[in-house]
Amino acid sequence: MRQGVPKALLLLAISFIGTAAQTKDNEVTLTMAQVQGRMDSYLDAVKNGTKEVNGVPPNTEPSACALACGWLDNELPGLISFPDSQEYSLLAAGYWTTQQAETRPTCRFSPTSAVDVSTGLLGLRVAECQFAVKSGGHSIAAGTSSIENGVVIHLGDINQITLSEDESQLSVGTGNRWVNVYSFLDGTGLTVIGGRVAGVGVGGFTLGGGVSYFSGKYGWSCDNVMAYEIVLADGSIRDVTQGSDPDIFFALRGGGNNFGIITRIDFITYPQGDFFVGARTFEYDSATEAALNEALVNLNINGATDPQGGGGSVLAYAYDQPNDRWMIAASLYYGAPEENPAIMSNFTSVPHALSDTLRVTSLLDAAVEFNASNPSGFRRTTWGLMLKNDANIVKEITAIFMNEYNNIKDVADLNPTLIYQTVTLPTIAHFRDRGGNALGITEEDGPLILIEVDVAWSSESDDDRAKAASRNTINLGTALAKEQGVYHPFIFLNYADREQNVFPTYGEKNFDKLVAASEKYDPDQVWQTFQPQIFRLNPAHAV
Repeated sequence: MRQGVPKALLLLAISFIGTAAQTKDNEVTLTMAQVQGRMDSYLDAVKNGTKEVNGVPPNTEPSACALACGWLDNELPGLISFPDSQEYSLLAAGYWTTQQAETRPTCRFSPTSAVDVSTGLLGLRVAECQFAVKSGGHSIAAGTSSIENGVVIHLGDINQITLSEDESQLSVGTGNRWVNVYSFLDGTGLTVIGGRVAGVGVGGFTLGGGVSYFSGKYGWSCDNVMAYEIVLADGSIRDVTQGSDPDIFFALRGGGNNFGIITRIDFITYPQGDFFVGARTFEYDSATEAALNEALVNLNINGATDPQGGGGSVLAYAYDQPNDRWMIAASLYYGAPEENPAIMSNFTSVPHALSDTLRVTSLLDAAVEFNASNPSGFRRTTWGLMLKNDANIVKEITAIFMNEYNNIKDVADLNPTLIYQTVTLPTIAHFRDRGGNALGITEEDGPLILIEVDVAWSSESDDDRAKAASRNTINLGTALAKEQGVYHPFIFLNYADREQNVFPTYGEKNFDKLVAASEKYDPDQVWQTFQPQIFRLNPAHAV
């Protein structure tokens, strides 16, 4: 039933349906049995020639995913796009990496509500068709939010943004990207703890943890969520809060898409105007490297007593292939409208910057600027690592990384970047907020340095070499960090490669809580079997 059905009629309908689940806004979802019956009727019509499935000859039984696509197109007309259609191609263009954009699902499903998602999910289950879920499409590897010969659930049309009457909470549909959110908030004097790059999607970013410009003061994005609207494996729709469902609320704060499809996230809002942000870039030399590495470590230490939690820094080492040189970029952000705050002086005093965009500006402006350093349309690999706060290990891992990529400079359009980010003690302190997140990091661990290896190139023929250099950097860096006593086991889901087994790094206790939530809310383990390429809770997940 669609929104607007009178409540009395809805209650009467439920009494006859019996097993249908009531949802918000006077809508009900179908049950598995109801979907099975409707799909059986549809399949009979296909077999006798009164219905057709796109791309399937008449009177022919379709494959599982062709059946799912045809049935959904019949049930929810206008929400399915098929190969060779303009809409299908436009949706494919919405991915960040070439690997994702090149996958060819049987069809693309674009729901407009949680009820549509529920219907689609049950249809996929009944047809036994594997699927992937796409929010912003900023994940890297083929299959994480795309799928070959399956169905992609594109959440882009679930894009509502609503500010509560008292302005304390922003409700965001997970089809939004952060540029949409910040455009909505621009000029209001409010912010939420969201992404630093405009083109990143709200859903996957938040479910993985999510680092913000304001994390030093408020923690990561997942620490600032009040509620999730989730479609569970049985098709039911639930609002999850710490008070209503503390176990799955905990699991969603770092556990990825192992528990359901999130269609709305309610974020806490905070007062925030313009702030200090930008980047200084340098040509690599050893003196500049040493000064910036020390600045990074000192910011992590000094953040403990700073009113903004130290703000943050992203220190990046990148190869400039057109000019055959290595570069260093120091991106800085501090949550107050203060030009060159004293805590950033170790960065701002380093001489010989080739460019400097540091300024006081809006969140929207900053996110758009940082988006320019994340171009789409390339093949990519990313890997994650966490370190204790130590300048020497930063120098040594940088040397490993530069050596690995100096050996493959001939890779077409090679753009390797090694990124170090501060994780201050005030940031970590917020990991305990609202019952705590699932990440397993405590104040006793910090401060920490979060590493991302992010490499782009253009040709599939170079995939193995480009990825091997990243793998070697992480493996050699991990061994070195362990040897020097500065290793931390945490792997950040949003940066991880599928070869990295993320969830056990949250610690045994938290991992067991994630597994328990999965077994409770998904007893048939739909998310572990129907999404073949996500980061699964099973330690032996497929690669």
